[in-house]
Amino acid sequence: MENIGYTYAASAYEAPESFKIVPFRFYNKKQSTFFVMRLLSVALTLFFLSNLGQALALEKRGSRGASVTSIQECLKKLGYFNASATGFYGEITENAVIRFQKDNRITADGVVGSNTQRILQSKCATPKPVTKPLPELSVGSCSNGKCPNLKPGDKNRYVTYLQTRLRDWGYVKFNPNGNYGPQTTEAVKRFQRDNQLFVDGVVGQQTWQRIDSPLIKCDKPTLQRGDQDECVTQLQQTLRELGYFKGYPTDYYGIDTWEAVKQFQRNYELPPNGIVDSLTWKKLEEAVKHRYIVIIPVTSPYTLDEVRRFVPNASISFNQKLGEYIRVGDFQQRNTAQQSAQSFRNNGFNAEILSQDKL
Repeated sequence: MENIGYTYAASAYEAPESFKIVPFRFYNKKQSTFFVMRLLSVALTLFFLSNLGQALALEKRGSRGASVTSIQECLKKLGYFNASATGFYGEITENAVIRFQKDNRITADGVVGSNTQRILQSKCATPKPVTKPLPELSVGSCSNGKCPNLKPGDKNRYVTYLQTRLRDWGYVKFNPNGNYGPQTTEAVKRFQRDNQLFVDGVVGQQTWQRIDSPLIKCDKPTLQRGDQDECVTQLQQTLRELGYFKGYPTDYYGIDTWEAVKQFQRNYELPPNGIVDSLTWKKLEEAVKHRYIVIIPVTSPYTLDEVRRFVPNASISFNQKLGEYIRVGDFQQRNTAQQSAQSFRNNGFNAEILSQDKL
């Protein structure tokens, strides 16, 4: 009952007062024209003053419309207006505006001018949702299934990070752009091939695990059997890339690493003592840069299927200079690469030999 009574009272206060227009006549026709002109002048003055007041005051007592409704709803939201938003600016609305103005140190005149309007809008504005920045990707962020699989055509921040890691490992030279295009695809395939992964150009969890592992840097000290150091890991990675080391890299220089080093030294006419000195390190770096690659250009839709009869895991790669091609072998010695190329030629393929630094 109290609510009903209050709403009725509020409506009564907010309702505009009714008035009647009382007609009158001029009994002195001689004075009528002069009087009408004076009355018209006064009316025009009042009209312009009224419009000026409306221009200076956005809303005031007696106003009505959607703007008044918005003001009432805002005041209600702020706790100053407890009646229904009717769209009519009556006494209750005026009193609410005055209280709001006093609390906000504005001239308390009950008129919603530009200053009052601005402060009302600022206090009732819906705050924009705060978007938390995505965590920055760093080494290890994409290991253990933390990042999505990536494939050619993808465009996102994970591709940018992938390209950053490929550049760290030396597989690309361009600045990361977030676009998984032909160059990125080719770099991923080479990385997969060098790390004994399935070569498909798609970055799945195994490729992420390997590519997002810490990049090992060392000052290339002398290493020998029994040593345990992060530089041993780098040595094993290099030997594996060159085809001498068949196991998975660790940080321990055991018998398998020792045998791989000696075999490399024999092939490069170094003393086969298994000790990795500065000269052995230098030859290792040169070997990585100057490997011989046997490729077969893609000349028809059937080329890949035909090559897979001899190399089951073969896949198509792309190079801006070479176009589409299939990489069928990596060799340290040119004569070995020539033998492989000739074998493919004997089977009807147009095999070519390139050095690693040409790709």
